[in-house]
Order: sequence, then structure tokens, then C-alpha cells
Amino acid sequence: MESINDLLEDAQLLSLKDAGLTIVSIFGNSGFRTTAANANGKLSNLNVTLANRIVGTEVFVPNGQVLREDVVELSKDLQLYVDRSSKIAYIFMDSSLDTASLADACRYERANDSSKNFMQTLLSNQQSFSMRGLLLMFLISHLVIPILPPRLLPSEFMSNLVTLAQVKNGIYTHLAQLQSACWKFWDISVPNTLFERREIENRRDRERLNSNLMGWWGPAKGVPMMVLIAADVSIPNMDKMTRSTLPVAMKRMQEVVQARIKNIFRAFHFVPTADSATGRDPVEVRSLFTLPTTSQPFVHIIPATPFATTLPYTDQIKTESTPGFNKHTSMSDWLKENDDDPDDEYDNTNGILRGISTTTPNGSGSGGGGKQMDAGRKEAPKQSIESIFDDCGNKLLRNFIHHWTRAATSRHPMHLQMIASSGSRKSNSSEPKHVAIPLPTGIQFASAAVLLKKVLFSTREDAADDEKDFRKEVIAHSPGTKGMIQQIEVVLRKKIRDTIEIERVFSRSHSMDIMRKCIEAYLQDSPPCYTKQYHLWKRDNVLRLYSSLARGPCTAEFGARLERECDLIWKQGRQSCERISLTGKVCRLKAGHEDMTNDTEKHARDMDNTKHSSGCSFFHACNCGKTQKLREDPFDLEEANITFYERFSCCLDNHHAAIDLQKSTYGDDQNLIKEEHHIPHFDSVLLHLGSTSVYRNSIGLDKYEGFMNNTNYLLPWTMGRTADFVPKEQQQQSQPNATESHGRKHSIPAISRTGPGEEINSNKKSFDTNEWPLPGKRPEAIAENKPKAAIPAVANLEAFPALGSTRTSNEPSLAITSIQQQETKLVEEPSPLPPPPAQSPKKEKRRRDGKRRDREHRLEGLIRGYVGAEYECPLGHRFLSCGDGRVCKLGHKGHPKEHANYVTHQDLPLYVLCPCNYANPHQKTTTTGDITAQLQRCYAVTPDAPVTISFKPRVKIINAGGETMEFNMGVEEAIILPTNSVHVFRLPYIYRDSTGQPVPVEPNVNRRLKTAMLMKDCFQVYPVINNNDREETR
Repeated sequence: MESINDLLEDAQLLSLKDAGLTIVSIFGNSGFRTTAANANGKLSNLNVTLANRIVGTEVFVPNGQVLREDVVELSKDLQLYVDRSSKIAYIFMDSSLDTASLADACRYERANDSSKNFMQTLLSNQQSFSMRGLLLMFLISHLVIPILPPRLLPSEFMSNLVTLAQVKNGIYTHLAQLQSACWKFWDISVPNTLFERREIENRRDRERLNSNLMGWWGPAKGVPMMVLIAADVSIPNMDKMTRSTLPVAMKRMQEVVQARIKNIFRAFHFVPTADSATGRDPVEVRSLFTLPTTSQPFVHIIPATPFATTLPYTDQIKTESTPGFNKHTSMSDWLKENDDDPDDEYDNTNGILRGISTTTPNGSGSGGGGKQMDAGRKEAPKQSIESIFDDCGNKLLRNFIHHWTRAATSRHPMHLQMIASSGSRKSNSSEPKHVAIPLPTGIQFASAAVLLKKVLFSTREDAADDEKDFRKEVIAHSPGTKGMIQQIEVVLRKKIRDTIEIERVFSRSHSMDIMRKCIEAYLQDSPPCYTKQYHLWKRDNVLRLYSSLARGPCTAEFGARLERECDLIWKQGRQSCERISLTGKVCRLKAGHEDMTNDTEKHARDMDNTKHSSGCSFFHACNCGKTQKLREDPFDLEEANITFYERFSCCLDNHHAAIDLQKSTYGDDQNLIKEEHHIPHFDSVLLHLGSTSVYRNSIGLDKYEGFMNNTNYLLPWTMGRTADFVPKEQQQQSQPNATESHGRKHSIPAISRTGPGEEINSNKKSFDTNEWPLPGKRPEAIAENKPKAAIPAVANLEAFPALGSTRTSNEPSLAITSIQQQETKLVEEPSPLPPPPAQSPKKEKRRRDGKRRDREHRLEGLIRGYVGAEYECPLGHRFLSCGDGRVCKLGHKGHPKEHANYVTHQDLPLYVLCPCNYANPHQKTTTTGDITAQLQRCYAVTPDAPVTISFKPRVKIINAGGETMEFNMGVEEAIILPTNSVHVFRLPYIYRDSTGQPVPVEPNVNRRLKTAMLMKDCFQVYPVINNNDREETR
């Protein structure tokens, strides 16, 4: 109650405490030049100027200035002035924001913290207070007068009206009950007009209630009448207007503007549609406002003229008497009384006075002599038009407001509706009775204003800090009002916030929709569990998708929320084991699968969950390379280099033996320990496959699985001649034997030719059908002495004359002579002509045998063996290499006989590209990459010859840090391979460093191909070592 008394005292309402008041609200929209200079050089504000003209005195000031003593500030920028003489309470609010406030906010933002948007906060708060002030006007006023800018209905103003209509529809019941409870608490008489007949609890009270008193005023129940003022409107073709055509043009423009505004309001459902509209449509109490239904215009237009739209608000009103609505003051008299600066106002005042001056019937004017009258007549039309424009901003404006102020209290549509519905049923008169509706008293108005001020403008923090807040006492007196206040606050906060932050509302809904779709994209095609790397890759993809689609100020907020949602999805049951295999692949099982059992895991699979699994399987061969099997991606060295190869049983079949590299001794006292029952547990394995007859060069590695077509042939290795490796003593002993054989060879008599064309060859040997003899063995020869067939002589064609010709002489012809000479020549020496094309099979066989005998002479004394470097890819493709990473596809005939010398004297890469990359180019993707084959086995076929072949493998790997590591794979010194044997050396699948830790496989394919190699000269040939000096190999 203390707040009500303070408001009564400040607004000077104590004398009108029990008198009826008419409440008029003026709302100034933004869109004008808020602070501009008029023609006199003084600052003006259009909303303030027009509000003061409506009141009739200068009482309101622009925002931010000091108020007058008789003006009360209900809230921020909401001013109250009570005209005690006319008993009208004026509420004014200017929603425009001057540029000075914006400049101050901008300077403050730059000086303090640029991260906080003070400018945006200032604009949001200004719009929030404007909406709340406009809602207070619609809830408590009889007449609401919005001042519209030249664009008439701004979009912000229409949006505010729609929002406020929704707010009133949501709070009117709670607000009416709250106001009634507060009046009961303050012991203030509740006006009957606040309630409808059906809302009265007692039926007897409803019957005794005077129907004539059922009105429309009251918080949340009142529906004010709204009229509009369109200010600063430009009149088209004003220069061509005359005094007679101007009123008609103004009237027509007013009708057009009013029709357009009505259509817009119908589109927003503020007024009934034209189809359903009748003379008097019923007005609901939930309506925000109502428009007049009479023929009088409810839109007043003020043209854009200096005087009509500007008034220096620093001017003081000299006269104390304020003209009322009943008696109008002419513009000339008002200017004379308020002429502060005669020099500045002189021209304008005189022009107006000349425009409105009258003439006497005799033709003499009251303003001066004849010359002045002639000058005034020339300027009279222009001055008369200006005077009409000025009347629109002053006299006509006051008449317009005076008419609708009286109509709002006496001819309100709801007022007429209530009177018509409360008339006597027996009365046949169709005219409603005009009964005066009681107006709210001063104390009722003040109490309603205090309540609305607390409900609409106060926050929860303000209520908690204010110990004198009357709402606490009202809640204590009537506990049900707490829920009413909460409901009102919720509706206000939601609706007004959505309108103020319309961009944020759109951005929130749009960003949330995009976020949900991005979460679906994150879950799409995702495995049941995956690694952190895959999670980050998938999350980054959806975040980029979200940032490209989201818009508005909520983009960052929902982007962070999307990131948290993706992290939460991954951590809640989708994390996989982060253990990396030796080949660089990650375990695909769930995190903590080692501790899971079939009872705890609902979807237990057949595989062993206690072991890591990357889901990748490779097809690899055994130690000897005979057979292949699938293997899982290894996670430890034992499984990679030892356990997998123990699954094969072919490596020790057919009298194969494994050489224990750790127990054997090397060097001069070499002693190789053979194991025929089990293969030693070591990363690399050396196997003895048997004698040289195991490998046949014409067939290659027979029945070895996985080799690509024509790539299973070892390279022939010519180590030299026997004489190069035999000691000198043995060479000297063998020289006499060689001389005797040479003499016998040349002493064989030649067989004479038996006829022309026959050739008797010397006793030569024919080779065996095998192309390559066994190393160290001479091919068996078959002696044949068969003469060649004689070539028959063919006569010259000149010996045969043409048909029909006769000889002219008896001399022998040249053709016959040439034939005889040719026959004589054939008897002396064999014919050089080639044999006839048709030959017997025996002769063809003799010719081939002759070629073999020639090859035997060429290969006599050579020491030849075979070597091979086998590569194997994860898909099971195997091939032998020709060096430099190339694949051997030439077979046993295509390679030069010295090719193995080239291979053994170069570094062999440990990894090469598998030919399957080129066979199936479409299968290669960005995830799989190029498939590399790894050097897995080295083959050696040693001949039965007096040579010594040593084997000392060395592998060099350069890691990512640039450190070079060398591996001997258990072979500390060179191994002397026994003669007449076939050996295969299986290299480790995964190498280990000096500390026993596995060396990771380089993930970059290009670097992997260049940084790992088998060093050259792993196979070397020496002269024979005396077998008596060392024991034979066990």
C-alpha cells in the first residue's frame, strides 16, 4: 500500500483518489530522426513534440533527460502525467534510441572488453522495455495512440503487436485473479466491470448484479480502442496542389492509408475479416485492442512540414492557461502567445498570419496598405497550403484526439455490446440505452499501475533484494497468487524473449535440427566399437558439415553441443581397444575385452575375446614355402615369427632338416646342428631340403602354393670355371691328361665324301634332352657317324627353249654349256644350296643333336648354381624377384646365365609393390593403399663342384627418427653351405631391435620401400676348402 500512496502523491492524484479517470496512452515508434535540428537550429524529437501537442502543454521530455515535477516515471522511459482539469491520465513512451546512447555504448565496449557485445545488449534491453511498456498501455488504457513513422506500420511494431496479443491471451485470467486478490488485500473496492457475469461465484450475486455496470475496463479484461497518427508523411505532387484541391487529396490519401492498415490488421487477425464483419462485431476480452467501427477515420496524417512535425522542446510555454478540448485556439493566437524569439519566428509567423488574414467587403485588408495587399495576394495560395499543413499538426490533431477520447469512454464497442446484452427482454426498442459506465478511480488506477509495474518490469533478483515488495505479503495472505505470478512471468519471459531474439530463435531451431541430422550422420555406417582416431575423424566430418549448414548466433553453442554429443556416444559403449598390432592395425574389439566373459558379454562371439584382433587376416606360407594358411594379424612377436609356423607339418617331411642357428658353430670349425623332429624356436629358420636333384630348372619350384604365373624359377648362377677354383697342384697334374686327349681328338681320320654334296663330319657327341645338366655333372654323349645327304644339281632354265621356237645353229647354247660347267663344279665340291624343305624326322633329330653337342663344348667346365629371393604379400601372392624390386616372369629360358651374379651383388629391398596392385587397380582405395610384398625367403642350390659358397644375411632398416638398425637374424658369421644341396632361409616376419622390442612397420608406403633392404653380397663364392681340415656337416 505504501507504493500506491507514493504514486498517488507523486502524480498528484490525491485530489482525484475517488474520481473517475480517463487513461490515454501515447506510444512513439522508432523510425524518425530521433534528434535532429529544425529550421531554427534547435534540437527536436518528433515523438515528444506530438505527445506534447496532444496533451496541450510541454510535459514530456526525450529519454535520458530530467523529468518535470508533475511527471512520474513508472518505469524506464515510461512517463505518467495526470491532467487534473480534464481528469485524463497520459502515459507516454518513446521507443526510439538516440545516437548519443549508441555512441556511448560503443565507446564503453571498446574501452572495456571487446568480447562482450554491449551494443547488442543495449538494443535488446531497449526492445524488451518497449514491449513491456506497450503491454502495460494495452492492459490499463482506454485509448492507445501509436505514432507511426512515414513507412506507417513498421515490421518491428507489427511483430510486437502479435507477440503481445499472444501474451495477453496467455495471462489474462491469471492477471485478473491476481489483481482481484491484491485489491482484496489492500482493501480497495473491486470495480464490477472487472468481472463478467459468469465469473461471479454465487448465483444470487449474479442475479442481483446490475447489468449496466458490466463494462470492459480492468487489467487483462480491458480492451482499449486504438487510433493511429501517421507523422512526417510526404504528400505527392504538393507543388501542384491548390487550396481547393488539397483537402480532397488529403482526404483521399487518408482513406487509402486507413484501408491498407485495416487489411493488414485483418491479415494478422486483429480485426474480423471483411466476410464475417457486421455492423457491431462482438469484442472478446482476450483481444489486445479494437478499432473503431464508425465512419469517422481512425488514422490522422501529419504532413512533412517544418512546423507540423518539429517543435523545439527547449521552448517554454509563457501562458499558464492550457486550452481545453471544448474551446479551440487558432494557430496564429497560439504562435503569438508562445513567440520566444521574434527574430527567428518572425517570417514564419507573418507568413501564416498573411495566409489566414481576411479581407473586408470593400477589398481592404486588415494587414496593411494596397502595395502590401498586392504582394500578399501573390503569395496567398502557397501560404494557405502551408497553413493547412500546420493545422494538421496542431488544431486538427487536437480535434482528432478529443473526438476519440470521448468515444473511448462512451462509444466503445464493448461498452455498446454490454449495454445491448443487458437490455430488457420485453423492450422492443432496437436502440441501445446510453448509460454512463463508471470510470476507474484514482486509487484503482494507481493500484493497477503499481501491480503491472511489479509484474511486467521486475525480475526475480529484484524481488529477492527488495524487502518491501508487496508481492511477498500478497502471497502470504493468498498462497494461490504465487502460481499466478509464476505463470505470468513464464509467459512474458518466453514470448518477449522469442520476439526480441528472433534471430536467435530461428538459429536455435535451425541449429538443433542440423545437429540432430549430424548425429545421425555420425552414427551412420559406424561399427559397434571403434578407435579414438576413427571417432575424431568422424566427429570432425560432422562438425564441418554442421558449420556449413548452421546459421545465426546459436551456431557456436550447438556446435559445442554436437561435439559433446559425439564424444558421449563414443564413450558410452563404443570405445574400442587401443592396442596396435605389429603391422600397424588397431584391435577392433571393445575396450576391456580381456576381462569380459561370455556371461558379462551379451553378444559373445565364437572367437576368443581374451585375445586382440584387428579383423585382418593374411595368407602366408610356411618355413619351407610349400603350403599356405590363413593367419590373424599378430600382436606379439611369438605369434608373428614362431607360433604361426608351428601349425605346418610339411617343413620336416621328405627328409628335410632344420639347422639350429643358435647351437651351431661357424667359421673354420663350422659345425651345423640339424634338427629333423622339430624346428628351433627362433625368429628366422634355415632349412635343408635335400640334394640338388630336388630342384629341376625346367620346372622350377614344383607344387609350391601361391606363386604367380611363371614366377617360380630360381635364377641361374654361373660361378666360374672349374679351373678357376682348382688348386695349382691339381691343375699341373691334369695338364698332361688334357694334352693326350687333345692329340687323340685331332688324330681321328676324316671320312671321305662319297659323292657330290656329301659331308662326312668328325666323331661328335650328342647331348641329353635336358636343357641344363646337373651342377658339376657332364652330359652323356652318343657317337654318331652319319654322312650328310648330297644336294642334287639343278639345270639352268636357259637349257629349255620356249615353246614353238626352233634352233638356228648347231652350236651348243649357253644354257647347255653352263649346265655342264655346273655339273663339273658339283663333282669337285659340295653344293652350297640349302636342303630341300621336305626332310625326314631322322635328319631333323640329327640336326638338333648336333646343336646340343656344340652347347656341351661351350658349357664344359662351368660351375653353375641357382639362387632366388621370394616375396610374399598379405593376400598370399608369391613371386621370385630379378632384383631392383622386379618380378621374374621370363621362366627358365629367358634370363641370361650370369643374371644371379647381378642380383647377389646389389641390395635387395625388403618391401616391394605387389603385382596385384596393377592387376586390380579398382580395388585399391584410400583406406587400403598400395599392397606391399615382403622379402620372406632366400633359396640357394649349391652345385657338386670344388667351390665354397657362404651365406651371411644382413638386413638394414632406417626408422622414422633416421636411426639405422642392422639385423643378422642369428647368423653371427658366414655359414658355409654344403655342396650338392638345396637350402631355404626364412626371414623374420616382424623384426626386433637389440632390446627385444618389435620394430614397427613404416606406415608410409613410399618410405617403407626405401628404408628397408637386404644388404648385398649375402652369397659369396670362395675356392674349395680342404675337407680333411674340417669335419663334415652332421
